[in-house]
Order: sequence, then C-alpha cells, then structure tokens
Amino acid sequence: MSKPRCSGLLLLALVAAACGSSTDDSYDASYTPLPECMQLDIEPCDVRRSDCQQRLLALAACLRHEDAGAMPVVSIMTESEYAQLLTQQASEAPAPDQHHLEVALGALGLAKPGSLSESALLSDRAKFTWGLFRSEQKDVLIIDHGVALDDPRVTAALLHEFVHFLQDRDVDLATFADAHTGSFDVRLAARAVVEGEARLHETHYFAAALGLKPAEVDWPLRFQNALELDEQALLSSDSSYVSSSRTFPYEWGARYMNFVWQEGSLAGALDRFVTPPAHTHTLMASVDSAETSEVPVTSFEPLVAPVGWSEQDSDKLGAWGVFLALFPRTSAFTLPSLSSEAVARELSLAWRGDSLAVYVPTDARDITQLSWRVAFADPTRANIAGGLVQGLLGPACVRRQGMRLAIAWDSSGDAPPEWLFGP
Repeated sequence: MSKPRCSGLLLLALVAAACGSSTDDSYDASYTPLPECMQLDIEPCDVRRSDCQQRLLALAACLRHEDAGAMPVVSIMTESEYAQLLTQQASEAPAPDQHHLEVALGALGLAKPGSLSESALLSDRAKFTWGLFRSEQKDVLIIDHGVALDDPRVTAALLHEFVHFLQDRDVDLATFADAHTGSFDVRLAARAVVEGEARLHETHYFAAALGLKPAEVDWPLRFQNALELDEQALLSSDSSYVSSSRTFPYEWGARYMNFVWQEGSLAGALDRFVTPPAHTHTLMASVDSAETSEVPVTSFEPLVAPVGWSEQDSDKLGAWGVFLALFPRTSAFTLPSLSSEAVARELSLAWRGDSLAVYVPTDARDITQLSWRVAFADPTRANIAGGLVQGLLGPACVRRQGMRLAIAWDSSGDAPPEWLFGP
C-alpha cells in the first residue's frame, strides 16, 4: 500500500539529502534517468494509460533486477468510492469492538477517544491511502485524491504498488502477512520489509522524477531525514498507535531495506521475507546498517483474572510502543546532552519484552483495567521508565522489580488491584 506524505515534506527530505546545495545543478527541471535503468523513460505519465502502466511496471521490475512479466489490472477509484468500498467490506466482516483497548491505550497516551472506532479507522484509511495492491484479486487500485493523474506523486504511488505486485509474485504477500500477525510489535516489524522495500524503490524513482540526480543523493541521509520528519508528525498526532501503521513500516522500513539492498540487492531483500525482523526493536536499532541479530526477549506468565473479570484484549507493543508511551514524559527527565527523543529512544532500545492485557468486568459495567508489563536491559533504565510512567498514572500504578516494570490501571479511578501487576 502506498501512502505518500505531503509532497513538500518529501521534497524537503530529498533535497536535504542531495549532495551540494540547492543552488547547484543537483536539482533541475529535467528528468534524470535512474542509473540502474538508463534505458527506461522515467517521466511522470497519466496512470490511466496502458503505455504508462507498462512503463512503470518495467521500471519497478528493473529496480528490483527482475523481469516485469504480465501486467496486473489497474483501476482508478475516487477517495469517496474507496471509502464506500471499505464501508461495504466492514459491513460484511465487522471488526471486533475496540472500545476497552482504546481506553487502555488512552491511559498510556497512545490513543484519543474514538480513534479506534471502525468509522475513524476507515476514514483514516480512505484519506491516507494513495494506492493498494490487493493480494487476493492480484490487482492494483490507485485512489484519486483530486491530484492530476500524471503528477509525480501518483506515478510514484503506482510504481510502489507494482513493487508489491512483484513481491507477491515472489513470496505471496497474503501468506507472509498471515504468518506475522501476532502482535502490534510483530505486525509493524514484518510490514516494514514489505512497505520499506516498496518505499525504497518509489523514492529512487520520485527523486529522478523531481530532477534530482540519484547518483549524487546521500541515500542513507535521505531516508534518515524522512524518518525524522515523519517521527515528528507522528508524535504530534492525536493517536500515535493508529498513526504508526501508516508511518513506521514505510520510513523505518525504507531505512532498513536501503541497507539490505546495499548489502545484498534482491537476494538480500528476499531473505528478509523468509526471516523478517521479529520486533520493532530491530528496525529502531538499524541506524547505520541492517541489524540481523535480535535481542533476547523476556516472556511473561499469563495473568489469572479473578472471578467477575475477563480478558478482552492482549498485545505486545514492543520497543516502538515503549518509545511512543515514554516520549511525551521525557521532557521531565532532561540531560544537557540529550533531547527528549534521544532519552525516549535510549529507553526503548533497552526494551527486552512486554505483555499488555485489557480486562473488563463480566457484569457489563463500563470499566477498563490495564496491565502492561515491560522488561528492560537493566534496572537503571527500568527505574527511569517507571518514574516517567508514575508521572502519568501516579505511584500506585507502577511497580519496579529489578529489570521489570509492571503498570496497572483502573478506569474507575480506584487503585488497581494487586493481581494486575502480575506474579
């Protein structure tokens, strides 16, 4: 799925990463052939035209060092039509009620009221999706948001979806997705391989379409710049939990897959589909190269709810969830040499496992209870993280046990019961 950011932000990230200043000839109005695909025309074109589609598929295949093969069906749909399609699909397969999960995440500062409702999620998806490869139908949708259909953003979106089409031909994306649905943490990490590779090739194309000379772009810097821009936007969003799905797999994934391609090209990328990063920690730690080793992860014993309570939801938020939860609190913990982002990032990279569970009373009272247990690499970071969470929820909601942090919360305002902290 392609979800282009505001063109101004993307252009800023590209120009900032180009060699030389904006006053030299590294940026001009002409289209610059891609070094690995010199024989192919990269000029933006009307994506409704079959010749345009054929050319962009050939470009996507060339960037992946493989043959294009047969063309999938490409359809254009307005944002309104796409919203109607999503609504119809939702009526046929309604999503489970996420009210209590939303309340629990809200206590951690990760979601605003209503942000996990089905209507809000569908509206968000319709608004931000520019393209979609449908693995079941094996076709491509381009969503018309009122931008000219030969705009570089639209042609880049189609090329992005063609990369997904080629990925699916190689590894079967539906099977890949089904194998990595265990948690928020696992889903984001696995999707970072799929969306990261597509964003990588899309960006190479978009740079050339903007007139930049791809051979002169500092690509690691470009992907880092884009990541930092999206991180700031995400941290200021109403629901960082929801916004993560349209941000983390793309920008953290692109940075990661750029390193993978530098090291092993298509073979290296396909290896990541066989063994994707198991956790968001790996993506966050891949600052200078693609990390291949995973940190040891602590497992937690299941909680035993007392009579009258049942588990409604369970999840693992991973290092990325720790970052999102702690970042807003880090302004209270300052060091002269570290920004709030740096403090939150250091604490999140000390993540060594977590378990989140949401409980509700069986008598249908509208009460939500939260248990979130997190393991850290050492007691010092666990203590710092615990102090930050205490500032949010209060001392009665936090237990620090060596390298582990146990957080419990009750929406009624009562002190959380002891069993929510775990054994």
